[in-house]
Amino acid sequence: MTYRHPPLAVAALLTLSISSAAAETRYVSDELVITVRSGESSQHQILRTIKSGTQMKLLESHKETGYSRIRLSDGTEGWVLSQYLTATPVTKQRLTTTRRELSHAKQKIKTLSEQIKQTQYELSESEQRGQALLKQTEALEREVTHIRNIAGHAPALSDQNQALKADVIRLETMVQTLEQENLLIKDRSARDWFIAGTGVTLMGMAIGFVAYKIRSQKRSSWSEL
Repeated sequence: MTYRHPPLAVAALLTLSISSAAAETRYVSDELVITVRSGESSQHQILRTIKSGTQMKLLESHKETGYSRIRLSDGTEGWVLSQYLTATPVTKQRLTTTRRELSHAKQKIKTLSEQIKQTQYELSESEQRGQALLKQTEALEREVTHIRNIAGHAPALSDQNQALKADVIRLETMVQTLEQENLLIKDRSARDWFIAGTGVTLMGMAIGFVAYKIRSQKRSSWSEL
């Protein structure tokens, strides 16, 4: 059994196909391969094929033929179409360079970030050491102030010291005097007691003698009677 498509249906399918193809996005390819020839025409021998982005030295250029003589990095010299040469790197090469520079920049940022962290750590330690030194300095300043105060009162303290020494000497003299007077009093008291005791003894002897005389006289009177 044979199927036949109406002309209108075929036309519609073709229209959709063309519209679909027209709607897709396309870019000009950046990947080019050009030939290096021994002369300024497509009939000359091909020496090398090079890709887009290949660096070379421009030796001369002829507008009439549209060819330029170049030298590659390996020393090869030849002719290429001038229309494929540009003074700036191609997009792919620029992209590669940009990516490499970006990688270097990221590495540099990482290094700088680490340096910043290290610097912040060192600053923190420096602040702590600074605070400790500040406390030590304040303590030393207080000590110096105290010493200055003592030094400022030194004459008065010296005068007070001299006065105290004079008082001590005076008190020591008084103590010695009192000790001597005490010794004198003790000697005098002992002497007075000795004199008093001697007087009492002599008085007792006198009284005893008188009493004896009285008793003797009484016995003599009674014997006469």
